[in-house]
Amino acid sequence: MNFDVSALQQARALLDGLLPADGQDAQEQPKEFFGQDLVAVMDAMVTEAIREIGKPVDQMSRDDRIAVLTRLDQQGVLHMRKGVERIAARLGISRVTAYSYLDEARNQDAEEAAG
Repeated sequence: MNFDVSALQQARALLDGLLPADGQDAQEQPKEFFGQDLVAVMDAMVTEAIREIGKPVDQMSRDDRIAVLTRLDQQGVLHMRKGVERIAARLGISRVTAYSYLDEARNQDAEEAAG
């Protein structure tokens, strides 16, 4: 039997481009989150970002909370519906404070990129 496998080869090349290269450090690979719905996935991502700080939320400093927001912003969580509100609630801050911290972090990143 003869099959035209060119479409499969193109698909594989596309997938290979999306996957990390062989030998890439496991720490650099993005984490995968699974859940019943987007809210469960978002909650898992927030939990992981908080865990990475290594402190309970009530002991986090302002900079710790900014680090959590920055990480979640990089992962796209803040683009999800009610994302900022849910994250703010988990961090024990107001939505306005969360947006303020986020603006500060984004401005800092922009300054570092420019300078």
